[in-house]
Amino acid sequence: LAVAAEWPDGRLHINLPDFLRPATFSFVLTHIYTGATDAAAATAGVELTPPTFEAADFVCAVLRAADHFMLEHLKQWCEAYLARPELLTVESIVDIITHADGCNAPQLFNVCLSQIGRLQDAVLQTPEWACLPP
Repeated sequence: LAVAAEWPDGRLHINLPDFLRPATFSFVLTHIYTGATDAAAATAGVELTPPTFEAADFVCAVLRAADHFMLEHLKQWCEAYLARPELLTVESIVDIITHADGCNAPQLFNVCLSQIGRLQDAVLQTPEWACLPP
């Protein structure tokens, strides 16, 4: 998950995965210690409400971190946030479902499948859909 080692300076140094950005890690730590999401996002410099695609990108990064560190409650929160209808658009649905699949987020994956079913004609015409493996 993360590698920790005591260095000659007497401090404990933690090596985090390369994909983990400082703002994302700040959010995860604040959430772990306080349980808050809006306050954790503010600490990371992100506004979660109203939902925006910029916020959704950040929550996708948090979802990946939550999956990596096995934080199931935080994963569920991320899935619920990303499953909002205003974020599951024709343009974003393929990116979100592939991220859900990669992060082992079955609730979000199933919501995306349902939304793709409703928007099938439009989704099948997107470049993102064309790039999916067979």
